[in-house]
Amino acid sequence: MTTQDTAQHWLETHLKKIREYSGINQTYSMDDELIRDVHIDSLELLELIAAIEEYTEQPLRDEVWMKWRRLQDIVDYLINATA
Repeated sequence: MTTQDTAQHWLETHLKKIREYSGINQTYSMDDELIRDVHIDSLELLELIAAIEEYTEQPLRDEVWMKWRRLQDIVDYLINATA
């Protein structure tokens, strides 16, 4: 499994866990946008950020996550943060 695959699998798994609380169970493309396509709300985003900080074992600066638009942006961050 490549680093890309590992990061993508981690994101898909955690996004699914977070979205279960909302009763939403769907699959996403890494090109999907967080707001327009995934419809992630602020609480879900905070949960995702906390999970990412735990996964990478480092704090996530606001200026980093505020630039994320697509799921692939998060995967790219995970790859770089764990390299």
